[in-house]
Amino acid sequence: NNAFTMPNHNITLKGSFTKTNSHNVKYEIEGITPLDYELPETKEYYENDTVRLYDLHTGDIINNYVFNGWSIDNINIENNNYFLMPDEDVTLKGSFSEKKYKVCYEFEKDINKYTPPCEYYAYDEEVNLIDMDEYLKDKNINYLFLGYDHETTFKMPARDIIVNTKWQEVNGYFKPDI
Repeated sequence: NNAFTMPNHNITLKGSFTKTNSHNVKYEIEGITPLDYELPETKEYYENDTVRLYDLHTGDIINNYVFNGWSIDNINIENNNYFLMPDEDVTLKGSFSEKKYKVCYEFEKDINKYTPPCEYYAYDEEVNLIDMDEYLKDKNINYLFLGYDHETTFKMPARDIIVNTKWQEVNGYFKPDI
């Protein structure tokens, strides 16, 4: 119980320490790594130390790549920020995915229900806008597609795009079903 009765004379207490082994925390990126991204340095910790993760968080964007987060096999990362060091080396694995930007079409008047779904493209990827005549060929609408307010082929910028469409109402226009 680590207790004793003090005698009537001086005593000397002798203690000893056992060296605790330190362990490494290493970072790795699986798959695509953004240009100019540098991994954090490997650091040493002792068992039960609180390890704060390198200051890169899920959703951060580096050179048009989105960070997907860190993971460790069999260890719970608290609040996406820290974990308790086990009695072994640890490798944190992270990954990135290419940031995608939206191209959405804006229809007018009463033909909104025919608006095509948004499409997603990586930065600098070639975009070809939908051939609207082909897209609407089976739809019976009373509007003639006149064009876009945007080039039909372009390199995707690092932002979302809304493409407005131009239409002309056609009275008495119909497509017979034969």
